[in-house]
Parts: sequence; C-alpha cells; structure tokens
Amino acid sequence: MVGATIKQEDNERNARELANPIKQKDDEQQVNKYSRSLKKVIKSDPASSYYETSNPTSRRGPSPSSTFPAKLHAILSCPELCHIITWMPHGCAWRILQPKLFAESVMPKYFTHQSKYSSFTRQVNGWGFKRITHGPDRNSYYHRLFVR
Repeated sequence: MVGATIKQEDNERNARELANPIKQKDDEQQVNKYSRSLKKVIKSDPASSYYETSNPTSRRGPSPSSTFPAKLHAILSCPELCHIITWMPHGCAWRILQPKLFAESVMPKYFTHQSKYSSFTRQVNGWGFKRITHGPDRNSYYHRLFVR
C-alpha cells in the first residue's frame, strides 16, 4: 500500500511539473546554457580538432575497400591469380595453392606492410577465418560471412 501511494505522489508531482511552463522554460535554458559551455570547452581543447570532420556523417577508420577482407576478396576475384590462390568449388572457402609464389608476387602488390607469409596467416586468423583440416577442403580457410 505504501508503494502505491509513493507512486501516486510521483505521478502527481510529474503532472504538476509538466503543467508548469515556467519550470519547462527554466529546464530548456539550463540545457542550452550547458550545451553552449560544452561547445566552448571543445573549441578550446587542441585535441578536439581530431574529432571534428567536415562532414558529420562521414565515418572514421579505413575505407571499406582497404580492409583485409576486401583486399582478400579482390585477390580471389582476380582470374590471373587462380593458379596461386583460389575459391573452393562451392564458394564458401578458399585455398592458397602456392604459398611461396603468393608471398613473392601477390603479397607485395596487395599488402605493402606485410612481407612474410606467416604475417598473412596471422591476419587471416585474426579476422576469424577457420582453417579446414580434414576432408576434400583440407588446408582451405572458411568464414561464414566471406563467400564468393
């Protein structure tokens, strides 16, 4: 019973506050005052220019076409490289057929910061690809979102 009366009192207080236009105006003024002071703080902070962009809807970070999966998909889509790296027939996994040739010719062209094949495999694992170790797709890599 006590809980019901407390709730009723809260509801009545909220109704009184909503009915009072002066109180609402004071609240709006406080919000505007706070937002103006916050803008001053941001403008005075030299590090804040890092977060400002010319287009507020633009995204930060690497472009989607420069991410590792996008580059890998471009490599796998290139018919000139199908003797080095290729999709499996079902299109859900891929395999590097000639790792040495891949490291010497493909990696320098697409991955300028990587020179070792082991770095490439580490990045493959870091992006969540799973290596298939048994069956006809042995030594191929799979990720449920990465398909032909």
